[in-house]
Amino acid sequence: MRTIANMGGYLSTFGPNIPTNLYGLLLPACTPRPPCHCEVKGVFTNTVPVDAYRGAGRPEATFLLERLVDIAASEMKIDKSGNSPL
Repeated sequence: MRTIANMGGYLSTFGPNIPTNLYGLLLPACTPRPPCHCEVKGVFTNTVPVDAYRGAGRPEATFLLERLVDIAASEMKIDKSGNSPL
């Protein structure tokens, strides 16, 4: 996976940990998968700094996994729940 992570206008104490250590560790979720490679680039933006709140890293990892399911279902022409044809 390649990710461009918004760090905000300046780095907070824990902010860089979220898209690197936490996000990368949460990507495999609870299902067995082959090892994955995660490349993260942190960028400064004109937003407030990023810091850990609740579930730090999990929303980003879940978003990626959900998109992968959507893409796979679309390519196989099945409903993303796997229950019925499109």
